[in-house]
Amino acid sequence: MRTLRLLPALLTLPATLALADTIKLKSGETLEGRIVQFDPTGLTIEVQYSPTIVEQRFIPKADIASSSVASSDEAAYAAI
Repeated sequence: MRTLRLLPALLTLPATLALADTIKLKSGETLEGRIVQFDPTGLTIEVQYSPTIVEQRFIPKADIASSSVASSDEAAYAAI
């Protein structure tokens, strides 16, 4: 019975993660979070590992293989 109550929350989790900004590094690592600052030398991304653990990382431009940014409309819809 407990599993049935958690099922809706588990089904919506991948949808909210898919709307995050995504940075793929040349090393193969992928970071998902919210880009908080762009800089000519790189960017700063805020990654939330758990409800209480949030880390901001600066990624040099030379280390970035690709990036995708969620639109503000998508981010606002995900918050609902």
